[in-house]
Amino acid sequence: MSDTSSRAPRQQVVVDLVFGGFCALMLVLMFAEPGQETIPYHLLFFALAVVYGFRVWGPDKTIWLIVVISAVSGVVMVLHWRQDSIEAAELIEILLMPAIVGAMVFHAHRHAVASRRMHDQARERTEALVRQRELLRDACHAMRTPVTIARGHIELLQLELPQEKSNKDLQVVRSQIDRMARMMSRLIALTELDRGDALLRQPTDVAGFVAEIGLNWTPAASRRWQVIAPHPIAALIDREYFEIVVDSLIENALNYTTPDDAIRIECDQQGTECVIEVADSGPGIPVEVRDQVFERYWHNEAPNGSSGSGLGLAVVRSIVLAHGGAVEATASPEGGALIRLRIPVTALDPMDDVTIDVRSGASPPMDTGTDAWSSVRHLQQ
Repeated sequence: MSDTSSRAPRQQVVVDLVFGGFCALMLVLMFAEPGQETIPYHLLFFALAVVYGFRVWGPDKTIWLIVVISAVSGVVMVLHWRQDSIEAAELIEILLMPAIVGAMVFHAHRHAVASRRMHDQARERTEALVRQRELLRDACHAMRTPVTIARGHIELLQLELPQEKSNKDLQVVRSQIDRMARMMSRLIALTELDRGDALLRQPTDVAGFVAEIGLNWTPAASRRWQVIAPHPIAALIDREYFEIVVDSLIENALNYTTPDDAIRIECDQQGTECVIEVADSGPGIPVEVRDQVFERYWHNEAPNGSSGSGLGLAVVRSIVLAHGGAVEATASPEGGALIRLRIPVTALDPMDDVTIDVRSGASPPMDTGTDAWSSVRHLQQ
């Protein structure tokens, strides 16, 4: 930065010196060649117009520059007219050329001022947007602690109040607090992705990772679950972000299904891509809104009356795109919605540590034995 900033003034000084030398040469030629001064005279103002495009002087300096050049060259032309070297009609050039160049300078200066204003406005808007994102991220981080404390107290109350009615009410409160925590996590993910924070990618068995998350969801609701992950698939992913992706897709499928519906979570490899699908037998997504479901704050009322936050699938798209993948919404063979995402697989060195993130308290992941990977895992509930 310092080299660039120091180089610019030096370049401007060089331009000024070269232009000054050229002006002096043209004035000498005008004086030395009576009757032929038109060519150096026009070259003088042509050079002024060209240099002004690279070296935009301030208005006062530009006006004085035009006045000085016009006055000196005008004196030469008047002297040659008095010596009968040129016709009187050519003296109109003394006013015409400065007027043409002055008009060009005027409009160039207006354009430069407008560009600076637009640049300043864009910078102010960018800074305001950055401040808003930082405020949103800091607020979400700050809210995590009281939400965690509130959830802990609710769990204690559920243990101390065995009454069915009290436990039912506390369960409603707990579910809403959990929903708030998920919403904050998604907002934080969006703000960090928008800010361009780098993903912490690790070599991971994506199939086992997705299967583990799917198995952890199966006790959460009565559905006809299918978790399909026939073999390991290696890819570089940010496991924290990718957990948000899979959780959001499964939660979306739960919101739009009932206990009699099916939910399928499948991870397989197609060529050089890892393909993850979450399908259900719910009402599906109308064709005309399939592109809109990934927009922020777009939502549709679910059969259970919940309209959601409109952030789940938007977060999914942002994270998948950050991984160099793609995501789409379509119809599922089960008759409902199908969200399919693709990310590139990775050819890993045999010495690479391919791991699955096993969280505390989670259900055991899929058996990594050869028999388990050679078969399809089905869960019916």
